[in-house]
Amino acid sequence: MALTQILNPHQKAPNDKVLYFAYGSNMDRERLEKERGITILGEEIGILKGYKLVFNKLAGREGEGYANIEDSPSDFVIGVIYTIKEKDIEKLDRYEGVPNHYLRKEILVEDKNKVKKKCFIYIANPDKVRAGLKPSKLYLTYLIEGARQHYFPVEYIKKLEIWETI
Repeated sequence: MALTQILNPHQKAPNDKVLYFAYGSNMDRERLEKERGITILGEEIGILKGYKLVFNKLAGREGEGYANIEDSPSDFVIGVIYTIKEKDIEKLDRYEGVPNHYLRKEILVEDKNKVKKKCFIYIANPDKVRAGLKPSKLYLTYLIEGARQHYFPVEYIKKLEIWETI
């Protein structure tokens, strides 16, 4: 007699899909797929209104900061809404250092058709946030490359290209 697994009706199947909003180095497809081992099932540009991009999350080097977002009612952050397998969240959590370095949250992000989609996002743990940090040139390159790969507006890419680095 074959055994079958009985699933709790509230438990999701292992191949369920989730939406992940990337605004930092994970916007770069190669970094996300090859370095992080995440399977991308779909991708589109997303806009997070009421926030701004900052580099105030402590990195490994003195004065270096990784991407984070902060409340800013008149601003917005452009990123990538990735559709990924739910099981890949655990891999991303490890790479993002959840909960010590980043916290995983849910947030509403607009797609190109202005449809709001519930995505998960990583926001820096407040204990790891410092003023006066700057991204490294290499780190910022991942953001710029990701923005180009996804055809972000030219103005947004230029804003990234002129960001002061360490």
